[in-house]
Amino acid sequence: MRVPGKRGRRSGYLLLGNVLVVFLMTTAALGFIAMMQRSMVSVFKASEVAACSRASQTAFARLRSIDLYSLFALDSASTDYGLWAAYPHKAVLDGVRVALSNARFDRYRVTQTPMRRDASLSGKRVTVEVYRRGRLVCSQTGLVPFERMARR
Repeated sequence: MRVPGKRGRRSGYLLLGNVLVVFLMTTAALGFIAMMQRSMVSVFKASEVAACSRASQTAFARLRSIDLYSLFALDSASTDYGLWAAYPHKAVLDGVRVALSNARFDRYRVTQTPMRRDASLSGKRVTVEVYRRGRLVCSQTGLVPFERMARR
């Protein structure tokens, strides 16, 4: 003969087991979705940084064509790049702006610091910063020696 209390307890354990399985599966699914979201964001940021690196290398190469003594700190978001209206190398700066806008970057900023390492090598440390939607994406810094001027 069956005892009615034992059957009720078994069905309660079955319900508790099902609830635990649903909870664990939901937790695993949410963890998987969060992992996929993080991986997609990191893939997007990595491709953005790679494109920015190529664009800043292009900008740096074009800026190296400017006479070193004529290169000043500038910001492409400012009127006339924050320089005087008759700046002689404005076409180079416009070319850099077009190249960066084709790569879907908003603006760039150039800063420079005079450096003197020793008597044989001195120059300027030039930094190109590239922005997208007001956020700094990447920057590239390089030393442009004064000796390059003598070889031109």
